[in-house]
Amino acid sequence: MPRCSVLEIEAASKLALEAFGAKEWIATSVARAVADAEAHGNVICGLYYLESYCRQLATGRVSGSVDPKVTAARPGSILSDAGYGFAQPAFEAALPMAVAAARENGTASLAVAHAHTCTSLGYFTAQLAGVVLIAVGLLTASLVAITQGPGALVKLTTAPKHLFFAGVLLAFYVLSITAIAPKFGVGNAIFFVLIGQLISAATIDHFGLFGAQQIPLTWTRLSGLFLMAAGVVLTQKA
Repeated sequence: MPRCSVLEIEAASKLALEAFGAKEWIATSVARAVADAEAHGNVICGLYYLESYCRQLATGRVSGSVDPKVTAARPGSILSDAGYGFAQPAFEAALPMAVAAARENGTASLAVAHAHTCTSLGYFTAQLAGVVLIAVGLLTASLVAITQGPGALVKLTTAPKHLFFAGVLLAFYVLSITAIAPKFGVGNAIFFVLIGQLISAATIDHFGLFGAQQIPLTWTRLSGLFLMAAGVVLTQKA
């Protein structure tokens, strides 16, 4: 079976989208998502769906020529109206404004409206995780240290060591869930996260780990945990 590189997939996808009427930058944005899906083994959102993209451009169901309209109704709330075009370029056009809003307000929301896409959620969350959650978080910590002077760095040596480990785990969680969800399924990923949280919470409470108040794991609490876990399982199977 012939093989081609991710770059070749992106280039071919871009040419196909442009041939059916998509603007160059819009075709580039969508083609990048198609190639990314193939690179992560998500064949449904990759080349498998490229034909559908082209057909919908040809029939006019999706517009490949409209530029997204990005607005901020209020501080920290960014809206990108795709104008019945693709979600990928609409998200891409709004991301810089969302990052700026998060830096200014501490948090921000980014919504895409009137859009069509078959790209996995992980494609968008990966960009948010890489640009917003991690980059801004590091920048905020650096600014706090600068404003408090050299003494802030000295305090790091006296901070509880498990707090540093918590930061590493948080970064690992964000990156791993972003990478796994497209392959494993968003529902499955959330399912195991919730189960893990239930088990971790019960363990920390029972042994009083990390300075938490010790709450023994009684049969009543254990039954409640089983019921909660059963609820998560049932919602996944529904």
